[in-house]
Formats: sequence, C-alpha cells, structure tokens
Amino acid sequence: METTLKINAELLIELNDLKKELSGLKFSKEKTALEIININKDLIMQLSENVRSANEIDHVHTEIDFLNKEKSKLIEDLEISKNNFDKIVKERGMRADELIIANKELVFQNREKERRADDLNMAMKELAFQNEEKEKLNAELFSTKKELVNQLAIKNKQAAELSNANKKLFFNNHLIEKKADELIIINKELKYLNSENNTLLAELKDSNEELIIKNADLKLSKSNLSLINKQLKESVLLNEDKNLFISIISHDLRSPLNSILGLTKLLVLQVNNKKYERTEEFVSTINLSTNKALNLLSSLTIWAQSQSGSMKFNQVNINIIPLINQTKELLKENSEQKNILVSSNLPNEIIVTVDKEMINTVLRNLLSNAIKFTDINGKITIETKISNNELIVSISDTGVGIPKARVAKLFKTNEKYSSSGTQNEKGTGLGLILCKEFVEKNNGKIWVESSVGVGSTFFFSLPL
Repeated sequence: METTLKINAELLIELNDLKKELSGLKFSKEKTALEIININKDLIMQLSENVRSANEIDHVHTEIDFLNKEKSKLIEDLEISKNNFDKIVKERGMRADELIIANKELVFQNREKERRADDLNMAMKELAFQNEEKEKLNAELFSTKKELVNQLAIKNKQAAELSNANKKLFFNNHLIEKKADELIIINKELKYLNSENNTLLAELKDSNEELIIKNADLKLSKSNLSLINKQLKESVLLNEDKNLFISIISHDLRSPLNSILGLTKLLVLQVNNKKYERTEEFVSTINLSTNKALNLLSSLTIWAQSQSGSMKFNQVNINIIPLINQTKELLKENSEQKNILVSSNLPNEIIVTVDKEMINTVLRNLLSNAIKFTDINGKITIETKISNNELIVSISDTGVGIPKARVAKLFKTNEKYSSSGTQNEKGTGLGLILCKEFVEKNNGKIWVESSVGVGSTFFFSLPL
C-alpha cells in the first residue's frame, strides 16, 4: 500500500516537471518569434532609411542575408526545438498513458487490497468472537474441572465409607453364615410344620366351601323371603283396596235395590187398594234403578273377572280405526240427544297388538263419559298420534271439567268417584277403573288433562 502511494507521488512529480519543461519551451519559442518580428521591423526601417544609399543597400542586403540566414538558422532551431518538443510531448504522452494505465491498475489493486482489508477485518472480528467463545468454554471447562475435582473428593470419601461398610459387611456375613446354619435347622422344622399346616388348610378349604354353599342358600332363602314378604304386603294392600272398593260398590248396589224394594211395596199397596195414581212414575223409577243396578253389576262382574284372572286375554293385530268408528256409531244416539258434535280426523289404518274387547270397552267408556259430561250443543274430538313407537288416542270434550283435587282419585279402587252428568245422567264409578285395568293389561298407559268449565281430555297409549 505504501509502495503504491510512493510510486503515484513520483509519477505526479514527473508529470509536473514535464509540464514545466513544456511551458518553458513554449515560452522560448514565443520569445524567439517576437525577436524575429522585431528584427524584421528594424530591417524594414533600416531599408527605408538607407534605401538611398547603395552601399547601405548592399550592406543592408548583406545584413539581410545574414539576418535571413540567422532567421533560417533560428527557424531550423525552432523546427528542431519543435520536433524535440513534439518528441518530448509524445514521449511524455506515452509515459502519461502508461502512468494512467499503471494508476488504474494501482486503483484496482487498491480496491482489491481494501476488499481484502475488509475480509481481514471480518476475519479478525470472527477470530475475536471465536476467542470470546473459547474464553467462555475455558471458563466453563474450568468450572467443570472444579466440579469434577469436588466430585472426585466426594467419591473418594464415599470409597472410604464403602471400604468401612465392606468391612462391616464382611463381619455381618460371618454372622449371617452362622445364623444361616441355624436357619437351615429351623427351616427343616418349619417344613415339617408346613406339611401339617397344608393338611389342615385342605380340611379348612373343604369346610369353607361347604360354608359358602350354605351361605349362598341362606342368602337365596333370605332374598326369596324378602320377595315373598313384599308380595304379601302388596297383596294385603291390594286386598284392603279391593275390600274398600267392594264395600263402596255394595253401598251403591244397596241404594237402587232399596229404591226398587220400596217402590214395589207401594205398587203392591196401590194395586191392593185399586189406586193407580203415580203407578207410571213408580214403574219408570223402578226401571231406572234396575238399569243402574244391572250396569253396576255388569261392570263389577267384568272387573272381578279381570282381577281373578278368569277373563280371557287374547292379543291380536287389529286396525284400531274401525273400532273407534264403531264406538262412535254405537253412541251416536246418545250424542244426538244432546246435539253434541263428535268429530274425528283419523288415518285409514293404524295397526296395534291388543285384546280387541278390552280396548273396545275402554273406547266405549271414555266416549260415553265425554257425552255424559258435555253440555247440549257441545263438541267432542277424537284424535290419534304416533310418538316413540306408541299410538296415543285422545278424546277431548267441552264439558264441565274435573277439579284438580279429584283428578288423582279417578283411577283408584279405594277412591271411587262418581258424579252426575249435565242432564243428571248416573254413572257406576267403575268405568275409568276398568279403563285403567284394561289399558295397563295391554302394556299401555292412561291419563287425563282437565280444567273446570273448559273441558277434559282423556289419553291412553298402546304399543304399535
């Protein structure tokens, strides 16, 4: 780098010297030209002054010739100087071109050197970073070495402890060997005792198995007794309900029979006395009481058969729609007497597996009750719906409705509930109980939704 700068400085000095020489030559040339011009002027003046004198003219000519020679000589000198100057300029130009090329080369070399200097700086920085990393590693190695020294000291300490422990173990092993001999003797004795224990265990196992069997039998007996006890309790409660129900029915039967008995006595007296006033009234009342007693006895008979199991239960696949329509036709006269509209929007077919006669009784009782408790010019709607693989039949009326306190009593045998219809129609109180029995026997459910003064809707479901 310093050498290059030195060469560049020398070249600049030479260029300055060349410039100075060229300036000097140019100045000399111009000075000589001025001198020649001045000489010419002087010659012309001399010629004009000495034109009269021939001698002077000759002398002038001689001087002119001399001057011309001098002039030629000067011109030749100027030409030589000029040639020399051009040669020097040419040489200097060639030297300048060489210097420019050399300078360019030096610039390129300087750039390369600068680039290498940058690379060297980068390398120096990388080396400095690596040195820092090495110093860090050396510090870590020093710490690790220090830690290893500490660990070695600990291991030496542990080795000393292990050596002491080995001495103790050697002593203990000697004691163990001594005790092992004693244990062998004890083991032989235990082996003998173990064989005795195995015999006892086998006997105990047999006894235990017998006890397990007896315990299982006792648990089974206990479970059976619990089940029987539960069934007995249910039977007692059921019998109590039935007894209460039968006492209620007996009371209901006694009332129309007493009425019939009293009226027949009056009729006998009137016939004996040949008095026939009110005979038609008595006969009509006897007819009504007799029908009520017969309906009650008929319902009671059906219920008793269902409870005793003597009623035949015959499930078959039937289309329930015709059964509903038949029930409507059967009770058509009853609904027309009160001008009640019975409407139904039913599909053509819904197949269920049921006892046909039982479901027929359910439909007849529910529709009959709806007519009974619906006012004149009222409306009854029969609908069907399929939900969760079940058929739900609903019979809705615009009747008097049922108080909430009495809804829970409708289907209970020990809570017999009966009321008169809108035209004082009498009921037995057994219809809804029979409906519950028959629907549940066919794996269905029955329930009611009612509001006093608005009407009631009775629902029952059957499996499809």
